[in-house]
Amino acid sequence: MQVEKAKNAKGFHFDFFVIHSAKDAEWVNYTLLAKLEGEEGFKGCIADRDFQLGKYVLDNITAAIKESAKVLIILTPDLVQSKWCKHEMKEALHAKVEEGTESVITILLID
Repeated sequence: MQVEKAKNAKGFHFDFFVIHSAKDAEWVNYTLLAKLEGEEGFKGCIADRDFQLGKYVLDNITAAIKESAKVLIILTPDLVQSKWCKHEMKEALHAKVEEGTESVITILLID
């Protein structure tokens, strides 16, 4: 289930953008999103579902960060080893510092 309208009051298109390793996609899709979108009614953004096809991946990442009220980083060993995830984390931290907001949330996922 995808939520149509974000709940945040600041005008962001998404309530949150999730940065995660592809190896953690099952947990993100079936646990995290089930809770935040399904039960709580927040509107999330994840690459596999919400990135625009045909658009350069770096442009998708930048847009997702700018259009999201919060950024959730799902911290796992697989995430730390991924060059794309490292880039997404750098982009998110830089963008949110520029905004002057405390809107990056790290979730440590332990097997």
